[in-house]
Amino acid sequence: MEKFDHSYHVANHFDNQQRGFCYPKEHVENASSTSPIHKRDSKECEVDVKRPYDKYRENEVNFWLQSSHQQYEMGNYLDAKVICEAIYKKNCLRTDNLLLLGAIHFQMGNFNECIYFNEQCIQIDPQFAEAYSNLGNALKELGDVHGAIRFYSKSIKIKPTFSDA
Repeated sequence: MEKFDHSYHVANHFDNQQRGFCYPKEHVENASSTSPIHKRDSKECEVDVKRPYDKYRENEVNFWLQSSHQQYEMGNYLDAKVICEAIYKKNCLRTDNLLLLGAIHFQMGNFNECIYFNEQCIQIDPQFAEAYSNLGNALKELGDVHGAIRFYSKSIKIKPTFSDA
């Protein structure tokens, strides 16, 4: 059975529709930092707020995000990452996509990137308990147990019934 090449179809599809989305100034792999947490320019991502809401476009992005989540669940982390990165290039403010990108990078052992995407979630939604918990997981893997406990505690404070923290 031939494997479906998500990278070609997603990137090609999104590259043909370049209206009203944000593009990062630099790619995550090029970030330099002295700590495991990347420092970023807050102006790197701008969404065109003047563009009217496009329900069709939103449904299309939801379809690709669901496809990426399915790839993640099947353990196809590279395919899931490619789809999420295409979505990220078009709308870097979707916390559902950022959380999934963080989870993908965690599974791939890219803990600094996991931290970066979960920090972005928290910048957008400071009450996102799952992102705090995921930050704790990444810090624990990097050996920062005290930092991990701090983020787990924050997650539980926000959402006391959250069982992953």
